[in-house]
Amino acid sequence: MINKNDMPRERLLKIGPSSLSNCELLMILLKTGNKKENVRELSNNIIDKLSTLKDIQNLNANELMQINGIKQAKACTILASIELGKRLIYSEQDNSKIKIKELVQIYNLFCGNITSLNTETVMLFCLDSKMKLIKVETLSSGSISQVFVDHKVICKICIRYNTKFVFIAHNHPSGESQASESDINFTVDLKQYLHLLDIDLLDHLVIGDHEYYSIVNDSTYIS
Repeated sequence: MINKNDMPRERLLKIGPSSLSNCELLMILLKTGNKKENVRELSNNIIDKLSTLKDIQNLNANELMQINGIKQAKACTILASIELGKRLIYSEQDNSKIKIKELVQIYNLFCGNITSLNTETVMLFCLDSKMKLIKVETLSSGSISQVFVDHKVICKICIRYNTKFVFIAHNHPSGESQASESDINFTVDLKQYLHLLDIDLLDHLVIGDHEYYSIVNDSTYIS
């Protein structure tokens, strides 16, 4: 039996959500346990099954429901919470407040959230003449070599938002951040297309596991 004062909801109200452990946050979502485990034990069991916490966002409803004690309602609650978190991160509401001064900001603000995807995701970051972020666009899922990323589509987006500077980023699900020949060729071609529009491609980042590679600087950075 869990003491009421130790319950996550009471602790959240008293000390705030940032002070709760991963287990406690999951307990709030699950609400109850199962016949064999209380909600704390069930939450710990779910976390123990993951290599890292971010792996939970790669699970679909059927995979979650394979865990003893997780049925449709609990699976939907977990997935909805994850999706809401993603949408908050990518919300454009505060884009105008973000001024990009360093390369690492692109990684820290956005690219860290695509390292755990099972497929390559290509993202476009549009900045104005004052280096303020004005648009974040997901271009494709697959890979640059396997999924056709049309340079003309990128140019149209840039024109629509009166873009002056551009970053491109995509992840390697393998965890390796080294750019492929296709990545480099894509970057060179895109830079030429954008130059005709008086738009500068500042860099193309390849996101790996806790590191990212700058094609323009030909350097790897540890996150």
